[in-house]
Amino acid sequence: MRFPLAGKLIALLLVIVALLVALSAVEGVVTDRLRHQTQAQLSVAGSLAGAQTLLGPALQRTCQETWVRQEGAGKDSKSVGDKRDFVQTLWPRKLAITSKISIEPRYRGLFKVNGYLDLSTLSADWAAIPPPTVTAGLAQASIRCDPAVVAVALSDARGLRSADLLANGSVAGNTGAARCGFRFVVDATPSGDPTNGDMLATPGPIGNTAEWLSVAILRRVSLPAGNHTIKVQVSHASGGAVNCQVTAEAHSAFRLLVTLHEG
Repeated sequence: MRFPLAGKLIALLLVIVALLVALSAVEGVVTDRLRHQTQAQLSVAGSLAGAQTLLGPALQRTCQETWVRQEGAGKDSKSVGDKRDFVQTLWPRKLAITSKISIEPRYRGLFKVNGYLDLSTLSADWAAIPPPTVTAGLAQASIRCDPAVVAVALSDARGLRSADLLANGSVAGNTGAARCGFRFVVDATPSGDPTNGDMLATPGPIGNTAEWLSVAILRRVSLPAGNHTIKVQVSHASGGAVNCQVTAEAHSAFRLLVTLHEG
């Protein structure tokens, strides 16, 4: 051969071109697969829920401050009521979280997308919410607050499936044997029997001293996407002069534990 080096270079260039063509074809297949995988992930996230960020728990209560202000001057002066709404938020001083995560695979055609089911338990301890103070300089000012609620926020509430509600505390009859009903109220809808609630407790007296009876109630509820309020109520179901007594002291105060199940 007259030019052996040139022939070798041409052969080498042909091999390189063939390799580049093959790599380009493989890259096209990989890119296509990655695009379909991403579409499958977006489909699962769109139908179920996406990545989650949890904020909380926190104690929150809505308060309203009202006062009277004067409008006009002289004989045209008049008193006008005014108000402002605000929310008090208290973060827990102690918080313990336990989580158990399991994989739940979903399929979109040939593509597998791993979903994750998180069973988390949040146990929190709060100090007493400080009483709000009226704004200085306002006439006849007063503040009224709603009961505090436990607030937990999720970045995508569609992932919530259900919640386990657990409340425990102690109750006593103030002057004798009492018949006390306990129930959960979720989004203003009470659970359990209309009269007796989720549970009945009958604390009785020990001589002239009230007997404190430990109470625990548990219920699982379904929660659609959105914000929710959960409360515990106690009612006096026995009639007569005997009332059910629950105090804010440590031996009696009710504690509410909410375990969220998502997926």
